[in-house]
Amino acid sequence: MARVSLSIEDHILRITVDAMVRAAGHSVESHNHEIVLTDTFADEFEDVPTLLLTHAAQIPDAIAAIDRGAHDYVYLPLQPGDLERRIDRALNVQPASDTNDEILTLEEERRKSFVLPPV
Repeated sequence: MARVSLSIEDHILRITVDAMVRAAGHSVESHNHEIVLTDTFADEFEDVPTLLLTHAAQIPDAIAAIDRGAHDYVYLPLQPGDLERRIDRALNVQPASDTNDEILTLEEERRKSFVLPPV
């Protein structure tokens, strides 16, 4: 399973996430980790996938952080199984430099997936 670093300022959230991560079979590590879970919106992110733990009011900040290098966000309050699915998804994504696929911005992806109803 994954080695997860917790960079969480909210004490109660840190305890909750720590328990959920361990219950899912992952280990919590401060060094040599494969993924970071955080509730802070940094200007730069590590070279490992970073998942932002965010409330509804913070979603625009989370999207901006994704544009700066964060991997994804997890909506709070946490739902059963959501954190585990997001960790698994983040660890199974191939880095963009390893593929020849087109890389879309968030706005391009939204436009691409928007389908007009029949007239």
